[in-house]
This record gives sequence, C-alpha cells and structure tokens, in this order.
Amino acid sequence: MTRNLFSIVSSQFIAQLVLLLSIPVISRYYSPQDYGIFAIFSSISWILISVATSKTEALIITMDSKEKAASLSLGILSLIILFGISFALFSDFLFQNLFTNFFSSEYYFLGKIMAFTIVIMGFSQTLNCYATYLGIFVSHSYASILNAFAIVIISIGYAFFFPSKTIFLGLIYAQLISHIISFFVFLYFTKFLREISIQGFKSSFAEISKLLKKIPILLFTQLFSTASARIPTLIVSSLSGLSGAGFLGLAERIVSAPTNIFGHAVGQVVRHRYAKLFKTKKDYSSFPKMVISYSFLILFVIYATLFFLTDYVVPIILGPEWGGVIIFLKIIICAEFFNFLFLSVEDISIIRNKFLYRMILNFLYLLFLILIYLFIENSEVSYSVESILIIIYTLRSLSILYDLSVAWKCKQIC
Repeated sequence: MTRNLFSIVSSQFIAQLVLLLSIPVISRYYSPQDYGIFAIFSSISWILISVATSKTEALIITMDSKEKAASLSLGILSLIILFGISFALFSDFLFQNLFTNFFSSEYYFLGKIMAFTIVIMGFSQTLNCYATYLGIFVSHSYASILNAFAIVIISIGYAFFFPSKTIFLGLIYAQLISHIISFFVFLYFTKFLREISIQGFKSSFAEISKLLKKIPILLFTQLFSTASARIPTLIVSSLSGLSGAGFLGLAERIVSAPTNIFGHAVGQVVRHRYAKLFKTKKDYSSFPKMVISYSFLILFVIYATLFFLTDYVVPIILGPEWGGVIIFLKIIICAEFFNFLFLSVEDISIIRNKFLYRMILNFLYLLFLILIYLFIENSEVSYSVESILIIIYTLRSLSILYDLSVAWKCKQIC
C-alpha cells in the first residue's frame, strides 16, 4: 500500500508542480475574462458528465470479478456515447437559448466542443475507476504527469500561435486533449480493448440492469454534488462577470494543487484497499484514518504557508491584472482542508452501500445554492462577492463534516 501511495503522490506532485509553475506564464497570455469563459464551460461540462455517467463508475470497485467490472465499464462507456450524441444534436439550440446568461450567442459553436468534451472526460473517468479496481496505480502516475504537460504545452502554444478574440479556446482544447491522453493511458495499461466484444456488450447491459436500484440514488447524489461544486462559479459570474469567474477558477486551480497531490492519491489507494477489506469482512476503521491523518498534517503546513504568503506572492507571480484573485485564494484555502478529507474517503459509503444520506445532504446544499443564485439574479441590490463566497464555503465545510461523521460511524462491517 505504501508503494502505491508513494507512486501516486510522487506523480501527482510532479504534475501539480508543472501546472503551478506554468500559471505565471498562462496568466500573462490569458485574461481573467478568458479564464472565466473556460471556468463556466468546465462547470457546465462536469454537471453534464454527471448525468451521462450516472456515477455508475463508482460501482466498478464493488464488482466481484474482473469480468463483471469490465462489463460494467463497457456499459458506462456506451451510455456516455449515447448522451454525447444526443447533446451534440441539441447543442446549438441550448447555446443560443438556454446558456445565453453565461455565453455570448456568437459562441454557439462551443456546444459541439462541449459534447465531445463530455464523451472524452467521461471515458477517462470511467477507465480511471477500472484501473483502480485492477490495482494498476502506475497508470494513474503516467496519466497525471502527461495530463499536466499537455495542459501547459497546448494552452501556452495556442495562445502564442493563435492570439485572437477566441484565445480562451486554448484552455478548453488543453483540457480536452489532456483527457484524451489520459484515456489512452488507462486504455493501454488496463488492456481494456480485449474486453470489447458482442458478448461483452450484452453482459454490460446485464450488469447495469442489476444496478438499477442503486443508479437513481447515485445519479442524483453525483449530480447534486457536482452541480453544487460548480454553481459557485455561476454565482460569482452573476455578481462580478467573467472576470470574477476567472478569478475563482484560477484560485481553485492553485489551492487544489496540494489536495490533488494527496487527497486524490490517498482516495485511490484507500478505495482499493478498503474494498478488499470489506469483502473479507476484516476490521477497516483504523487503516484509512492513519493514512489521512499523516497526509492532513502535511497539508496543514502547506495551506497555512499559502495563506500567509498570498498577499506578497500573487502580485509578483501573476501580475497586476490578477490582483483580484487574492481574496478568492484566502477563502478557498480555509475550506480546502475539509475537501481533502472528503476526497480521501468519498467512496467508502458507496462500498458500504450506505449513501442515501449523501444524496439528501447534497440536495439540501444544492437547493441552498440555487436559492442564492435566483435571489442574486432577481435582486436590484449589489452584494459583496467575498461575503457570498464565505457563506457558501462555510456551509460546504459543515456539510462535509456531517458527511464524514456518518461515513466513520461504523467501526465494524454492518
């Protein structure tokens, strides 16, 4: 387990270091408005990916055999393709009518790009879970490093060679191509192509049909969770325009770096190990807690350092145009501790088959955010972005604490 954790953490460290070092360069090419369009595009894409996959990829780790896990993965990929085609057919209508609050009507062409993005990112996410089931953690290492380099090279290269009004496409294409690379990395290491056959497709839909009772809960749980994680970007966009959304998007990228290094890495290994312990009916309560406690101590030092250096370092590294990002950084830093813990143990409740409470919790939080958004949209009074974000992230932290208290409640298999 230590070797797997070290492999993922070291590769994530390299990947996040590459992304962090590139930010001063990227911030010189892309304005807050450009980054705001990208942030809104990504937010909507991730919400739609939740609908496309129904979060059934989280059930791959619970399968009894490799054959069943492969069949379920194949079924999920088929659903993603169907959703992507359907969205592409109606994308022009959606972008010219429903998404006009976020995008100018001249950017309707983003609909086709979003449809392809949904398919590719959904594919990558599904095979990521399949690789975790197989315990092939080296694939995560290669994927994260190649993903980071692709984002940096493509975003900077596009801005350098194609400076124009639609320069924000460089960020969108960088995200898309990086996930294409990740998908092929997972495809290679898992040898998933061997599982594709006519019989495999029949088995895939059989596996999905067996999980029909779980899928609605997972669908709404993930949809509520993803939407609630992305709606703050839309709220900030409503309050302070594309620049505000850009500030929030960049702040989240910077602050999430330590969490991506440790939180996702710990989550991958804990999920794999925990599933095995659960199947063998062994006590599992002390194992994940030990891993998380050590990682959390490191994160505390990193985030405390980030918080106190923000005022001095940001203007130098990002440039004066990005000065507005400082307050966003400080607010998100304070909330990111809890997010790390959640990412580490997110799938434990799914493995236990006790996750109905999470759907209710995510729904209540999402409802709160929607009410805030509607209130701001229909109010003639202007509100402080900082105060709204503090309320949002405080409530998010409290909901995570409750989720963690429920997730750790059982000491033995129950």
